[in-house]
Amino acid sequence: MGESIMRIMIYFDSIVPSGGIERVISNLIKHVFINDQVYIVTKDDGEPFYDIGHARHLTLDLNQNLDMSSRFSRIKTRIIMMIRVKSKLKDKIVDISPDIIYTATPLNGLEVIISGGENIVATEHASYDAPNIVYQLMKKIVYKKAEFLVVPTKIDAERYWKDGYNVKYIPHLNTYEAESVNFKTRKNILLNVGRMTSDKQQEELLRVWSLIIHQDRIQNWKLEIAGTGELEKRLQDVIEEENLQDFVIMNGQSVDIGEKYSSSKIFVLTSKMEGFGMVLLEAMSFGLPCITFNCPSGPAEIVKSDVNGLVVQLNDFLALRRAIVELISDQERLELLSNKTYDYIKSWPNSEIIEEWHNLLHKVN
Repeated sequence: MGESIMRIMIYFDSIVPSGGIERVISNLIKHVFINDQVYIVTKDDGEPFYDIGHARHLTLDLNQNLDMSSRFSRIKTRIIMMIRVKSKLKDKIVDISPDIIYTATPLNGLEVIISGGENIVATEHASYDAPNIVYQLMKKIVYKKAEFLVVPTKIDAERYWKDGYNVKYIPHLNTYEAESVNFKTRKNILLNVGRMTSDKQQEELLRVWSLIIHQDRIQNWKLEIAGTGELEKRLQDVIEEENLQDFVIMNGQSVDIGEKYSSSKIFVLTSKMEGFGMVLLEAMSFGLPCITFNCPSGPAEIVKSDVNGLVVQLNDFLALRRAIVELISDQERLELLSNKTYDYIKSWPNSEIIEEWHNLLHKVN
């Protein structure tokens, strides 16, 4: 990248999960930081789920064992962790002597600041409207001190700019290069991928699916929810309550998520809010039309009704039900949307995104 090699330190809690942020970091290492010396510093020492290419993985040896039973418990545990982090992270910063420190959460940014880190490029992966008061407070502290704040949606970038931050809009890379799948070989599966939390609203999706199965009498389709999380047991209970055992698939976190995308016909996202919606890009790479709520930011910038899916008013579950029934009842339209989705994702501006990142990094350095 460019004429000089930079030392880039990426600081994040863990690269073990298979979430959207971990995917973004993997993509940046392999496509943006490709010629730089990259160090990923994490709190744990687990194996990364995604390929981290030439990056060197260093650990603070602070395996978190987070209490995931509630949002409050996670916050409390992380504050305790932050106190333990300070000295170890400071040593790593001194040893690496990075030109740039990349952070993916306000908490990680705050930990870098109290550990003496400089030249921070902060990235935001949650919605601007994330309601947690502690999270909002950390954002104000970190983003004022960051060299740049990188945001993947236009709407949120504009809002952060109005707040006075040095913000840069750069959407995420899409690096899936899936081969076209014959629509007629796909199964009648409505797919949802994501962590099982209240924000993702999979319980509400199951309630909608129950109406489609038992009232609309559409019983030749299945809903598959791929992921794990704190609400997994609750979702299993709902499946039993609604008599959906024959109409829902839940097999946890998948190592080969591409196989699930390529064998399904529709992707559905029911999040209350999204910072971007990386799973939408992944799903579209496999030709999956997407049904999504019109979140405050993210999905509505990616999904265009009757181009690559359908956009539904936020939390209008009756409209969601109608949209699902509308598509699964019209195979000809669904196949047309699948073809148009392939065309849409091929035009995703990866080269421009990489160039934007290069320009930004050299401004910091």
